[in-house]
Amino acid sequence: ARAEMRERKAREAVYGEVRKSMMRGERTRVQELRKERAEEGAREKREDESRRRRQEETRISVEAERRLEDLRQQNVLKSLAMRLAAEKDVEERLNRPKKQQVENLRYSEALRHRLLDGIES
Repeated sequence: ARAEMRERKAREAVYGEVRKSMMRGERTRVQELRKERAEEGAREKREDESRRRRQEETRISVEAERRLEDLRQQNVLKSLAMRLAAEKDVEERLNRPKKQQVENLRYSEALRHRLLDGIES
């Protein structure tokens, strides 16, 4: 009976050591899993931040290009407006003598008609 008792206690001691060892292994595995999850979370966070940064840089780049295009279009419009104003000015200068000539003709016609009206009456 004592031998059985010793054997039983020895078996229980072995089982206890096995349980402790299994528990240590389980704790170690859980710690490793937590560490892996934390590392994965940190990696995903870095990737998300990097992706957000790239998206922001792209948005800024697109916006800058749009502004540049707007400025180019404004410059083209200003250039056209200046060209039209210059052409109008040149045309006006070229037509000035003709206008003066037409006015002189009208004036002389009016005088002639007044003279003729004065002679007829």
